[in-house]
Order: sequence, then structure tokens, then C-alpha cells
Amino acid sequence: ADLDKKEEELLEKSKDPKQQELISAQLRRELKQLKIRVREISMKVDMITYAIILKYPDLAPPEKKYGSTLQCLEDLNR
Repeated sequence: ADLDKKEEELLEKSKDPKQQELISAQLRRELKQLKIRVREISMKVDMITYAIILKYPDLAPPEKKYGSTLQCLEDLNR
């Protein structure tokens, strides 16, 4: 709902070419921040997944079974 409001406001302002440039730059910045946030969340999910695999190796799919903590950490750092 909040994004819809924001989009409407941007459409109102977008008739002016100079405003279009500013809006475009703002949207690029916001997109970049969202991509960074998604990457951070993805890394946290990976860390939690590996922690679970180390604690409960039987739950891991065959390609994710680890013989050692070191091997798991090396894979995590790739």
C-alpha cells in the first residue's frame, strides 16, 4: 500500500523532465539498497542453513553433507 502511494506521487511529478531524472536517480538508489539488503538476508539464510547442517547432518541433502566444520566454512566463504 505504501509503495502504491509512492508510485502515485512519482507519477504526478513525472511530467517534468528534470523531475523524471531526479526520480530515476532516487529509484536507482533505492533499488541498490534493496539489492544489498537481499544479499545480506541471503547470507544470513546460508549461515543458518550451514549451522543446521553441521548440527543435524542427516537433514542435509546429499550434495551438502560435510565431513568437517572446516569444509563447511570453506564452502560458505565461496
